[in-house]
Amino acid sequence: MADTGTDIGVVPDPATDRPAAGDPTTEVILSGHRSRHRWLRLGPMLVLQVPLYSIALVLLVIGGRTLAASVAWAVVLVGSLVASVLVWRQIGWVPRGAELLTTQAWRPVTTRVVRVGWESTVVEIEENGAFVPLTVRGLPPAHRAMISRTGRAWLVGPAGALCVFRVDGAHAFWPAVVRTRPLRPAAVVEQVSAAEVSRRAAARARLDVLGPLAVLVPSTPLGGVFLTTVSPFNVPGAVMWLAMVVLAGVLLLLQARYRWAGLRLPGLVEAGEWVAVSALLGPWRARLDGTAEATAVLTLPDGETRTARLPGASVDLLGTVWETGALWFAGQPEPGTTRAAGFPGYPLLAVAKIGPGQVDPARTDAGKID
Repeated sequence: MADTGTDIGVVPDPATDRPAAGDPTTEVILSGHRSRHRWLRLGPMLVLQVPLYSIALVLLVIGGRTLAASVAWAVVLVGSLVASVLVWRQIGWVPRGAELLTTQAWRPVTTRVVRVGWESTVVEIEENGAFVPLTVRGLPPAHRAMISRTGRAWLVGPAGALCVFRVDGAHAFWPAVVRTRPLRPAAVVEQVSAAEVSRRAAARARLDVLGPLAVLVPSTPLGGVFLTTVSPFNVPGAVMWLAMVVLAGVLLLLQARYRWAGLRLPGLVEAGEWVAVSALLGPWRARLDGTAEATAVLTLPDGETRTARLPGASVDLLGTVWETGALWFAGQPEPGTTRAAGFPGYPLLAVAKIGPGQVDPARTDAGKID
């Protein structure tokens, strides 16, 4: 895929004269975070996990099971609690973050990446002559690359130590915590092209599907074999393990069912030069996972029309299409083809299935959460 040379600024900057959540796309994304927070609050789950797994562990010991089997269940208990804490770190900020987004406007801050971790990014912002280190949780590689391209980010807060953080070219936002410990002198220096941003977005889309499966698939047979091996009479334990893995697998598949098309994106972004066309979106409704199925009517420069069906586009991408009235494709959008659709040089990407033209659909300002 050739570098398009797309100028920073094609995707509009956020408004600075009204609360951040006053933007329709930001409001839909925030509604999704609120819905996930309601569904995934882990207080009751943590309360249930501790006694249930503890009882299972005690029963294994009292019932004459081997020490190895007891250790296995202890590992399950600890792992479950660790997973719960990690999930809570992803959603526990939502109530305070929502208050910031509904009361404060985005403001631009000079930003540089200092350190990259497996689930967080340390950045340093400069504002009014002061340097403040922040830990941003969950920032994807393509969005992190935007900081390297522009040297800027957008912020609301802090409220206490919490800020809400976004980058150029995207409506999506993440929690950021002001660090109290001083930073060691360091910086992540990289020259990132527009093409590289799109490649990183495509790679992340594929990882969102393959990552959970890479953990789930081998854990099913290995866990069952381990339990039955360390304690040949612990068949009930093996059955319980398999049942838990199957349940986790079903939940993961349900969560990822709208993202399967993303497996093809790394290849699709290399299919050809990016082509910009006018796009008019039909009605769409945001899902709980932050995606939506939408159809856009495309108008080519010669006046011909096409349709593009996006089965798993992010709310972020759809909001940008609505704002700009345009959509880019890697390769010519010919009927019957499947293309990468988005905005080259920005972390906005989806799979589009191209069809023949049809009557323009009604256009909507924002989606709703199912």
